[in-house]
Amino acid sequence: MKSGTLISLLVASVAVVGLGFVFVQNSSPYLTINQLSKTSQGVHVVGKIVPGSLKENPMQRETRFKISDDTGQMDVLYNGPTLANLAVAKQVVVVGSMDATQFKSDQMLVKCPSKYESNKKAEAQ
Repeated sequence: MKSGTLISLLVASVAVVGLGFVFVQNSSPYLTINQLSKTSQGVHVVGKIVPGSLKENPMQRETRFKISDDTGQMDVLYNGPTLANLAVAKQVVVVGSMDATQFKSDQMLVKCPSKYESNKKAEAQ
């Protein structure tokens, strides 16, 4: 085997191992509210926003609310920019960690199916 081919295979192997390591380090599991513990770090939790619990403070870039799923309910503190469609969201995915009293998140995904409902109604007519 030529040395150039051997070096190319070695570089490719190192790249694959490196990418696998990065993937494993950045992956986080989805947990239910009931599965969370005080040691849960870097996890995803999916839930519905409890009506009337949303309190936004744009000056401090904080949003507090409660989410619930089939297993329970929890308080969430989201630190980040105020999301325009959060008030109409049906479901959210919060990414963060649990402390003694609340789930602290700095990443949030908003699931808002209502924007697609009007398209389905128009197509049905």
